[in-house]
Amino acid sequence: MKLEYLTNWDKQKLAERINIPRAILRELATDEEWRIRANVAKNPITPEDTLQDLVKDTYWRVREYVAKNSNSSSNILVSLFEYEKSFKKPKGEVIYAIYNNENLPIFVQRVIETLYGEWV
Repeated sequence: MKLEYLTNWDKQKLAERINIPRAILRELATDEEWRIRANVAKNPITPEDTLQDLVKDTYWRVREYVAKNSNSSSNILVSLFEYEKSFKKPKGEVIYAIYNNENLPIFVQRVIETLYGEWV
């Protein structure tokens, strides 16, 4: 599929589909438009390696959707938490989403409660 011929709207809709080849999701995850990357991050069939690549996305909404994805492994969530807390001002929405993902190890939940209790 030639993604360069699609509009951003079409790519956003494509990234939401649950019957899309994972290779296309991987390609869409590198798009310049954050909304497209966010839809890839939300998609429950997005491969783990692609979610891992999105952990350090420049736009916080993409990171929030990685945290909300039920397919995000504990390793991805821990990496995302480490990355987020490296900021001078971490995004509360991202921390909250990490905290509420059922795949987050309990010890990381306790660290989040200690450091960011007001957000959870």
